[in-house]
Parts: sequence; structure tokens; C-alpha cells
Amino acid sequence: MTHNYTLVAEGNVKFDKFYLTRSAATKKMYELIESLGLKVSDIWLDGHDITYICNDNTRFHINRWM
Repeated sequence: MTHNYTLVAEGNVKFDKFYLTRSAATKKMYELIESLGLKVSDIWLDGHDITYICNDNTRFHINRWM
């Protein structure tokens, strides 16, 4: 079984896209964070889902989707 991943941003940034791998979604997230001058201040792990919280409270969610 293959899995896809969603990258969703909420807060001061709006973004929503599907990726074939978690690493591709994570790479894009860090590109967005860097381009916006943000820094990750906390990471929540919830099974297959990860939420990254930035210093301005923008949240990036990487979720496994079947």
C-alpha cells in the first residue's frame, strides 16, 4: 500500500497540497518557512501526522493520507 501526504498551513499562511512522500512535503514546508523568515518553535507528533508550530503561531500540518 502506498501513502500520500498532505501539507496544510494555517494561520498567517494558507497552503494546501498533496505529495507522494513525507520527505517531499517536509522539504516544501521548510522552503516556505525559510522564504517567510519563520522559525519552528514546537513540533507535535501524533502517530503518522506531524504539526510544526512557528514563532508567529503559523502551523504546518503534514498528514498521511491513503
